[in-house]
This record gives sequence, structure tokens and C-alpha cells, in this order.
Amino acid sequence: LDYTFSDTIPINLSNYTWKDVEENLITIKAGIRYGEVHLKFPIRIDSNLGCVIGHIFGDGSIDKKFLRISYYNSNIELLKEFVRCMSVIFDTKVLIYVEKDRSFNEKSEKYKVNSLNDIKGTNASLVYPKICAVILCALFGEFAKGKKKKITKEIRNSNLGFKKGLIKAFFDDDGSID
Repeated sequence: LDYTFSDTIPINLSNYTWKDVEENLITIKAGIRYGEVHLKFPIRIDSNLGCVIGHIFGDGSIDKKFLRISYYNSNIELLKEFVRCMSVIFDTKVLIYVEKDRSFNEKSEKYKVNSLNDIKGTNASLVYPKICAVILCALFGEFAKGKKKKITKEIRNSNLGFKKGLIKAFFDDDGSID
């Protein structure tokens, strides 16, 4: 069975209950570039959330300094899947960057695009605001810090639907058959 964020995380720094938060929180400001995050409560620990964590394990990261979630890939279907799963959990703006074509010796340069439709078979990165990473780390501990990733006890103890989503996404990014 799936369970929700409010079933697993207590609020220790306030007199509010998760029920209060779920019923009254409308948005969280995420800065000039991102606007606002419209959290969709209850946050479900399910295959969509597992998919996000699996993609972060595979071709993503949580920036050590700024705590932004980034996902890198050249496969448009995997990029769309990550955006779809993130939008199920967090309704927020994603910043999309594409690598400029370059020769082997040239330094990598990126430019911002407005839509996944503007990506033409090159590496792209999807970047999400800090609050998304903070919530994921509240749920699953420090599972991804830069390139260092680990299976935390919260991930190990999650339900089967979550684990299926995680394994599928991870192998979509980094899996192969020899």
C-alpha cells in the first residue's frame, strides 16, 4: 500500500500538524527564476516519487552548494518522464538547459530553452528549486549529495510501488545487459 508524506514526517519546529499544512498551505516561494511551488498534498510515497529518486540516482544530482535538483539526459522520453513525475509531486517551473554543439577540445557551454520541444538530440539538464530538494531530503534523508548517492533507511523501508519506480528509472538511465 502507498502511504503519504504526512504519515511519515513529524513537524518538530512548530505547533502546526501536517493536516494543518496540507489543508492550508497554497504555495511556497522559490525565488525569481522559479516563481512558486504549488505542493500537491498529500505527498504520496508511490511509483512517481520512486521514479524521481531513481532518476536522481541514475543521471541526476542534488547540488551540494545550492541544493537544486538537476537531471541530465539526451533521451527526450526520459526527460519528459522526469518532468511528468516531478509535476505530480511539485507544480513548479523547471529550468531547461541544453549543451551547445562543440568539438572535443572545446569547453562545454549551455543555454536556456523554454520547452522540452526545443531540445534536438543533445544533452539537456532539468533544474528544479531548492525547496523540492529539501522536501525530498526530509522524506528520504541525504540520499544524493552531488555525485555521491546512497540508499538510506527511508528508501529501504519504502513501499513496493516506490521501489518499482526507483529501480525502473535507475535502470532506464544506467542499466544495460551484457
